[in-house]
Amino acid sequence: KSPRIEVDFPLTFQTLKNKTVSETSYAGRAIDLSYYGLQARLPIELQTLSDIRITLYTSMMSEQSSHIYAKILDNEQNGEDWLCRMEFTGIDEAGQSAIKQYIDQAVSRR
Repeated sequence: KSPRIEVDFPLTFQTLKNKTVSETSYAGRAIDLSYYGLQARLPIELQTLSDIRITLYTSMMSEQSSHIYAKILDNEQNGEDWLCRMEFTGIDEAGQSAIKQYIDQAVSRR
């Protein structure tokens, strides 16, 4: 089981339909992160098992991350936002390595 850490950094995402990325981009905030997925506060409800493309903006990624693809596991309304759990389905080696290193450093500081 992968460690899960609390985080707070911005992300943007776009929905996918038939493997085509939507032109509309939305902003959200990642609130926890594991090697294989994350939970975020998002401004819209997303269908369970739908796919999105995420860009993370955090110090662990140089400038901005490569695109990360994820599948929505579940979401629940939380005030104005939606709390959404997702699993990474496509991430390049550099992105995966940066996430793992970021989590491992956070865990070692506990």
